[in-house]
Amino acid sequence: MSGVDGVVTPPRRRTTQALLPVRHPGRDAHYDLYPSFPLAGGSVDAGWGPIVDAIGSSGVLLVDGGSGVDWEDAASAIRATLEARGRRVGVRSTRATFLPTADLERAIAPFLGGDDPVFGTRFEGDLRDLMDRRALAELARRDDAEHDALVVVGPGAALADDAAPLAYLEVPRNEQQFRARAGALTHLGADAPSADAKATYKRLSFVEWPLLERHKAELWPRIARFADVQREEPLSVSGASLRATLAVMASAPFRARPWFEPGAWGGSWLLEHMPELPRDVPNYAWSFELISPENGLLLEADGLLLETGFDSLMIESGAAVLGDGAARFGRAFPIRFDYLDTVDGGNLSVQCH
Repeated sequence: MSGVDGVVTPPRRRTTQALLPVRHPGRDAHYDLYPSFPLAGGSVDAGWGPIVDAIGSSGVLLVDGGSGVDWEDAASAIRATLEARGRRVGVRSTRATFLPTADLERAIAPFLGGDDPVFGTRFEGDLRDLMDRRALAELARRDDAEHDALVVVGPGAALADDAAPLAYLEVPRNEQQFRARAGALTHLGADAPSADAKATYKRLSFVEWPLLERHKAELWPRIARFADVQREEPLSVSGASLRATLAVMASAPFRARPWFEPGAWGGSWLLEHMPELPRDVPNYAWSFELISPENGLLLEADGLLLETGFDSLMIESGAAVLGDGAARFGRAFPIRFDYLDTVDGGNLSVQCH
């Protein structure tokens, strides 16, 4: 795709799956690609304005979030939004507070299974273990008379101050994978995107997702504004509305947002029976109806669709979702629902999980 002055820039995502529409395109009685749950009070709002509104009178805003967020774009948009309101804003990034690359790689290496292409173990540490705690503590210090507003942006921003207002930015995990395939996802503490999509997925699965899920759970009660930033223009909701909606969802029927992938054994049944799906693929091998580490949940208000990870529901109301199983499984939903299409396709191996 062409960028500024004709310079070719890489695509942001690589997939045949459509980006989540801002508004629901209309429900088909056959199959709803975008099953949503109504927001329990409040509204879903577009743009960066509602996000920076969280700064309030304190003059400090912490903007934390998960993997896949384009933090440079977010910082630029936040700065521009505040400056348009006449604020003299200073923006500080958490990037410089992460350990030097060699030290960070050394810290996570034991969990990545060496040269094995798929094996690894879940990272056991804390986000602070990958950061310079002294440098982190300096980020929110108000020592600059030139600015009347300070924004700390990036993963771990909430750790810089335990009292300042907090916004949380999220890219759904399926979109993270699509960005990884396009070489457009930058790992925690890295300066540039990774070009190896398989290694990126492994690192996300075993290190960043479990690590950032624990971080998100720690921040959860503090989040004043939650934003879905998978599109160019974010959609956001108040933290109070998000938490209230998920509490209601935990005691009601709901569906996760499904997604679909071609594969080596992929067949023709889904293509033939689901006209809602994109047709420009050779087959569909998977229908991910609910694989809890990866599927998202759609919340809707006034037709606007906002996505949050399934982990948000488990953080808010995991005990209600799992019942007696909560003591054993904690925040991990232990059952996966997916359909494998082999009709007129290839052979599928016998698998034991």
